[in-house]
Parts: sequence; C-alpha cells; structure tokens
Amino acid sequence: MTDHTVLTEVALNKREVSHRVWGGPFFIRRPTSRVLSKIDTVQTRAYNRDLQTKERIYDSEDPSKSTLVPAFFTRAAKEKLLKEHGDWTEEDRQRTVGAEDEYRKVCFELDSAGYVGMDFLLEEYKELSEELKAILGKNADKYEKELRILIPLYNDNDLSAEDASVEDFLAAKKVIDKAAKSAAALVLLDRLGELHKQYKLYIQGISAQTKLFTLKLKEISLFADTVEARSEKEGQLVKIFECVEDTDGNKLWKNVNACEDSSPEFLGWLLQEVEKFERLDPAANAEEDPSKNRFNFLSQLGGISTLLGDSQDPTESNEDGESQMEVQLNSSTDLDTTEKN
Repeated sequence: MTDHTVLTEVALNKREVSHRVWGGPFFIRRPTSRVLSKIDTVQTRAYNRDLQTKERIYDSEDPSKSTLVPAFFTRAAKEKLLKEHGDWTEEDRQRTVGAEDEYRKVCFELDSAGYVGMDFLLEEYKELSEELKAILGKNADKYEKELRILIPLYNDNDLSAEDASVEDFLAAKKVIDKAAKSAAALVLLDRLGELHKQYKLYIQGISAQTKLFTLKLKEISLFADTVEARSEKEGQLVKIFECVEDTDGNKLWKNVNACEDSSPEFLGWLLQEVEKFERLDPAANAEEDPSKNRFNFLSQLGGISTLLGDSQDPTESNEDGESQMEVQLNSSTDLDTTEKN
C-alpha cells in the first residue's frame, strides 16, 4: 500500500474490503468522535443495566420462599465465585499470564533472529537446498540424512517432523562442509545455521501459541457472561453497525439488533477490519502479505476455532488467514513485539 493510498483513506475515512466467503465490497470507516461517544454511552448503559438486573431464585425445599440475586456478575464477583468452586484458580490466572509472556518472548526472539514469516523461511530453505545439492553434485544422495537435518523440508514441500537438536545440526554441518570443500558451501551452511535458529523458535512458537489459546479459551468462556464482557460486546456491535456500509454508503443493517443476528464469524471479520483501519494497518490481508501474519504460527496447522459462536464452518473462519479467536485476542491485547518489548 502506497503512502498516497493511506492518505486518501484517512482523508476520506473510507476503506474498501472484500472477503472470499462473505463477498463485498464493503466500505469501512474509522470511528468518529460521535461514534466513539455513542459506543461509550451504549457500554455504560449496558454495564449499569446488567448491574441492576436481578433474577428470582426459589428455594427448592420451600417454593414459597425466594431470593433476588444479581442476574449477571462483575468480573471480580465471577472470579471469586469460580475460585470458590475451583473452576478458575490463582494458578490458572498465573498460567495464563505466563503463557502470554512466553508467547511474546518467542515472537521477540524470532524478530531478533530475522524471522520474516514461515512462507519466506520455506522459500529460502528450498533455494538453499537446491544450491547445496548442486555443489555436492552426484554425491548429494549419500548425505541425505545430514541434508534432512540441515534442511527440514529436504525433498518435501512441508516442514519435516524431525526436530533436530543443535548438536545434530552442528554435526551434520561439519560432515557436509568436509564433503563439499567449498567456500560457497560454507556460506550456505552459515545461512542454514541462522534459519535453523528461526525454525527451532518457530517450533517453540507453535507450542507457546497453542498453550496461550487453550488457556485463553477457558478464560474467555468462563467470563463471557460478566457485566464487563457483555458491555464490551454491545460496544463492538455498535462499532460494526456504525462503521460498515455498502457501496452506496448505506448501513448493512436497519438497526443494531439486526446486526447482532448476523453470522458471528462475519461480524468478527468486520470488527477485525475496522480495528485494522483504526490502527492504519495495511489493507492487504495475511494471504497477500504473509509477513503480516508471521506470528500466527497455528495458521500453518489449519487455524483454531472461534469463540464468537458455538459452531462454525472451520473453512469460513480461516478464509482470511486468521482465526476468529485471534481477532478477539488482538482486539484487547496487542501482541506486536515492537510494542511489548
């Protein structure tokens, strides 16, 4: 995206987006002061309404007796109740915080190691594989074991399941260096050493992100009905309703209630696009610009399920290269290593 395009979008407060499943084009806008004020008003009203909402609980032994109790808990009250029943403990909270730190640490180390994205890593592995085999010539087949350790996708299109240790890598490098007896080979081997570090960190990233998403899934599902979570959801619906239009400049829905009835996956994608525009992220999606999705390690494994609905078509939720669970996490937590480190 050129600077001129960005300036034009900001000046007109309009960006065109489309989706292979949900169609388009749609026009999205960054929230104006009026919209932000409306979102704040809706969230405050929802928060106060839920705080005051009561429900009557009847005594199972004496139906003539009943008690009025809060219909919705605050985050603090729900957390206290869950801890009393052992459903959400201090250890759970600490594990979640630790998983967030672990994930960010891997992302930071990958960034420092020069990692641009898995697509780029795979492509360079292929290029170096061909160059190294050309140097070894007819003897390349004799060193298949070493080449598989040095190049995880040797003779394959995907990463090998073999997770070679640093010691195995150095031993294989020594064997190939001795066999090639070439300065050019040494340069390639040194570069493969840098890629091996990225590959090892990528494997750690898969583990870290899986752990984080599993813990976040539990946390979000447990606290989805709290006063704060319900208030935030209503604010998000208003943001989507106010900031998305058709090509004629008309809103997609008659009212917010109609908006809420739309597919959770569709709403999640629209919210993601609006928040991208708020941050002035490029319009290109992850498929067009793989480096934008470089720290979503699980996208290589098929993504993960959404938290926005009870059921979904997995293909639809990942057509834009990012799971809807990631949308929710990123809407409240910026995992960009340049910001966190």
